[in-house]
Amino acid sequence: MINQSKLHEMFEYRDDGNLIHRHTVQGGKRAGEIAGSPHNAGYRQITISRKKYLIHRLIWVYHYGEMPTQIDHINGQRSDNRIENLRECSYSQNHGNKRMSRNNTSGYKGVFLNKRDGFWFVYVAHQYIGRSQSIEEAAAMYDKAAKKHFGKFALTNKEMK
Repeated sequence: MINQSKLHEMFEYRDDGNLIHRHTVQGGKRAGEIAGSPHNAGYRQITISRKKYLIHRLIWVYHYGEMPTQIDHINGQRSDNRIENLRECSYSQNHGNKRMSRNNTSGYKGVFLNKRDGFWFVYVAHQYIGRSQSIEEAAAMYDKAAKKHFGKFALTNKEMK
C-alpha cells in the first residue's frame, strides 16, 4: 500500500485539488503534468505499481498519512479533490450527502408516490418516516429526518433546489 512519504516523493499537491508528477513516469506522464485520468464514475484515478487508486483517497493520505474507509466530497462534485472539500465519513454518512437518484419521479429526494392510495411516502436510509398528501410536506419531512439521521452530512431537498 502507498504511504504518505512515497506520495510526497512522487507528487506535489496543488490547492486546486490536483496531484502533479514530480518526475516523468512510465506510461508517458511527464514531470509537471496532472496525475491520473478520469474514472467512469466521475472520479479521477491513477495506477501506481500496478494498483489503481482514486485520487481523492491519495490526497487524503498525502495530507493525513492514513487511508480512510470512506471519503465524502462535501460539495458532491466527484472531481473536486481540494482537501477542504474532502472529509472522512462512514458509509451511511456518505450516502446522506448523495444526490437524488436519476430515476426519481417525484423531484424530491426520499419521496415516493404510492399510486394505490395517492399518498407521498417518505424514507430516509431505507426507513419509513411517514406519508403525506402534500409532496412539499413530504419533502420537508424528509429534510427534517435526514438532518436528524445524517447530521452535517445530510443533503436536503431544500439545499438541492
